[in-house]
Amino acid sequence: MMKKIILLCLSFVLLSGCVKSAAVDTSAWQNYQNQYYHFQISYPEGTFYCFNAYCVNQIPEDALATFTVLNTLGETVLSIQPYKNELGMTAMEYGEKAADYNENIHDAESTTFAGQEAFGFTTDEGFYEPGGTRGVTEDGHMSLTYDAAAIEVPFVEISETSQVIYVDYGNYFYRIICRDTDEEVKAMVGSFEFLE
Repeated sequence: MMKKIILLCLSFVLLSGCVKSAAVDTSAWQNYQNQYYHFQISYPEGTFYCFNAYCVNQIPEDALATFTVLNTLGETVLSIQPYKNELGMTAMEYGEKAADYNENIHDAESTTFAGQEAFGFTTDEGFYEPGGTRGVTEDGHMSLTYDAAAIEVPFVEISETSQVIYVDYGNYFYRIICRDTDEEVKAMVGSFEFLE
């Protein structure tokens, strides 16, 4: 029982930079829903959300590869990358491999996110994901596979200290990266929910 309490406390500390803050009034925020990738998130007026490099809202939701939120200065403060999970392992296991591979990762722990088992860590710079290979499914959507013998190791660029969360939902793998810069960013991540 004591071990469970300690793990819960560690999980709370890990994601404390990316949880909803009571100090932020979100009542007037916009809500974005993506039925194809089964998630929704709220964002404040004055921010922009983008699909890949396009900050327009006409792209079909099933074409999503990277969903980002930009602050009023045009800086990315949150990114969500859903992939069809073809890794042969859970997102948690894949996150653990990344944490073991990189020396600049700290506070790495199993946790929960949006009601699902997850793995998260903090990093001050970009990091590598060993064995990860991004591809495209037969129906034309992004997928993530694992190849232990892969020579090239994918690199995830990060310019500021960020929380990284790996979580599965249904057949999809989600990598969520948030900059712990202000209360609004915490509230945005805290609003994330998976849809049925």
